[in-house]
Amino acid sequence: MIFNARKIFIISVLAICIIAINLAVYFQITNKPQKEEKNEIIIDTALLTENFNNIFDNKIDYQNNNNIIEKEDIQKELIYTSYVNQDILENSYDFNINIPYLNINSDTAKKINQEINSLFYKKAINILADTSQKTIYNVKYKSYVNDNILSLIISATLKEGDNAQRVIIKTYNYNLSSDSELGIKEILQYRNISETYSQNKINETIKNASENINKYIELGYNRYLRNVNDSIYKLENTTVYFLGENKALYIIYPYGNSHYTSEIDLLVI
Repeated sequence: MIFNARKIFIISVLAICIIAINLAVYFQITNKPQKEEKNEIIIDTALLTENFNNIFDNKIDYQNNNNIIEKEDIQKELIYTSYVNQDILENSYDFNINIPYLNINSDTAKKINQEINSLFYKKAINILADTSQKTIYNVKYKSYVNDNILSLIISATLKEGDNAQRVIIKTYNYNLSSDSELGIKEILQYRNISETYSQNKINETIKNASENINKYIELGYNRYLRNVNDSIYKLENTTVYFLGENKALYIIYPYGNSHYTSEIDLLVI
């Protein structure tokens, strides 16, 4: 009887020890900081903002895409350079032009291609037709595919005669699954970013830019004056944006689209 009691006692102690160890392990695991979920997006916004001008390599970057797309030309990329002109004619023009083409057999893609042709290709043709003033015209682009979203950004610099240089930027965000263009709010939903947060970031960016520019203006420099209350900074009126590396959302205000200036405001979320 004494032996059995001792055996039972030893077994009980061992059982308690095992339970204690399991509890310790459990609490250690549950009290650890939670690891980031696999789908959580980590973006170095400062680095991407600083590196913005270096992304333009006239290529497409497939971040993540499993869609089967009906191409017009199966031998070419989803987006490829359809027109290249690097001609230089002294005192007339200096070109470095790379114009992209959406290689997708759809009405939406055709519409986008027509607009790109109208905005960028026809400008080159017009310059060639009138060489009375020296014109410097450069066009470059970059494209990304994130899941089912194809984003394209085109940047053009234009210096005509004595006019100030302009930087013109156009973006397209195309849903490969639904064959439709995506508005800024649809992009925010895809990224799970609130509209309030985005508007606050826009307001902050423009406010800081305006304060910095005003300092230059006070010193006598000719800079583009921002009006922080302008309706162009409202989220619903924002038209230049794209998804880049690792789904980073770029929001851009390129003032050269409508004025003779190369200044832009940029934020990355």
